[in-house]
Amino acid sequence: MLRLATDENLNGNITRALLRRWPKLNLVRIQDSPVHRMGDPEVLAWCAQESRVMLSHDVRTLPHHAKSRIDEGIAVAGIVILSDRLSIHSALSDLFLIVEASEQYEWIDRINYLPL
Repeated sequence: MLRLATDENLNGNITRALLRRWPKLNLVRIQDSPVHRMGDPEVLAWCAQESRVMLSHDVRTLPHHAKSRIDEGIAVAGIVILSDRLSIHSALSDLFLIVEASEQYEWIDRINYLPL
């Protein structure tokens, strides 16, 4: 099962619904991590070190920082950008597919957008 991290700006209802649906999901909220209140570069570095795919609504800055890391040859553990207009039900359905049908290594240096 994928190791995930949720960005500080991700809708908390999505995080709570994920954990209710999959209580054993290996998910860390950035608010509960050592990189809380740090910038995107530090958060991405921590996610790469911890092998955690980042879930976020941040379409403006996070993909830019991730692409910069990738262009410099520095790995990104993977990012899933969820539209903030996506319903919780749709987000859970798409995330279910991602969590259940993929392996951690498949996300390295990938930036994906939801809805699928």
